[in-house]
Amino acid sequence: MNLAWKVSLPHADKLVLLALADNANDEGLCWPRVQTLTEKCGMDERTVQRVIQRLQTAGHVTITPRAGRSNYYTVHPRQSATPGVEPPRQRATIPPAQRHPTPGAAPPRIFKEPSGEPGEVRAARADTAQRLPDGFDLTAERKAYAEREGIDAQREFDKFTDHYRSAGGASARKRDWDAAWRNWCRRAADDARRQARPPLRGSPIAPAPAARPQALCDHGLDRGKCVYCRRAAAVPA
Repeated sequence: MNLAWKVSLPHADKLVLLALADNANDEGLCWPRVQTLTEKCGMDERTVQRVIQRLQTAGHVTITPRAGRSNYYTVHPRQSATPGVEPPRQRATIPPAQRHPTPGAAPPRIFKEPSGEPGEVRAARADTAQRLPDGFDLTAERKAYAEREGIDAQREFDKFTDHYRSAGGASARKRDWDAAWRNWCRRAADDARRQARPPLRGSPIAPAPAARPQALCDHGLDRGKCVYCRRAAAVPA
């Protein structure tokens, strides 16, 4: 497409012709979008379209329309504007439109081999937490820990086992049941101390303790307050 440089044309026409030649193959065929030409030439779309029509009229370009797609342009610059000197045009082979791109080769599949035997893999994936085992009893060590916390070991152990055997979900599964028992004992001791603590200022007033019954005299009255008894005590014997 070096012939495009040798053609004497106005500045705008030659710039568009050079842009078409830059996109053309060895047979002079190209199919750039108008937007591509406007970016290369620094012109607006209407100016580029008018210049292409002038180039076709002058015999420098042949336009082959395509429905719904950019046109085919066959570039064959003429050395002169005289119609009789136009060089013979070569028939360009228009490649068939590819409706669908050729799919590329699928990437190779990568399989990650397990690091151990199938049984070991399953054991590694298994959750270490478990439900309360059947053989979990109130041993001497567990009972001693509860007594050090100052709680009833047997009563709290029954509450502990009933709670976790009836519970469901993740809360009923523990990794260390001895640690769970110690936490239970500490919470039970904290609750007991909290209930035995006197009410703070501003809290509801506790009911006053009932008055101790006083000794009654023969008249059925309080011995210290009975008038008859005091009078009898004042009379000399």
